[in-house]
Amino acid sequence: QVHNVLLRHISYLRTIYNHYCKLADEDSGILARMEFWKFIKDTKMYLKLSMPIADSVISDSLELECETERESPFTKFLFREFLQAVVFLAVYIYSEQVTRENGSFVSKCLSGLLHDHVLPLDLNT
Repeated sequence: QVHNVLLRHISYLRTIYNHYCKLADEDSGILARMEFWKFIKDTKMYLKLSMPIADSVISDSLELECETERESPFTKFLFREFLQAVVFLAVYIYSEQVTRENGSFVSKCLSGLLHDHVLPLDLNT
């Protein structure tokens, strides 16, 4: 069911990913952690969890072992890793608000995050 939620919004999520990739000085087409932080700030997710906690959730989602990778603002995120981190953030933020029934817990958390924070994002500002 998480797959279906992601597929429903994949085009816009790709647009967001590409938008934040372009904010970096380099033309690698790969999102850096610093731009991911800006995404969290712009979507106002930081109102639901602090930036250090968000960063820890992101690092855990990627299973970064090396301390340098866990702390570097230049750590790169492929699109699939961006999606994975968004799912982890959704579960962290919405885990207390969503009921755990019918096996759709993660997809409900993700839908909540997308609806409340990501979809209203204005990329023109």
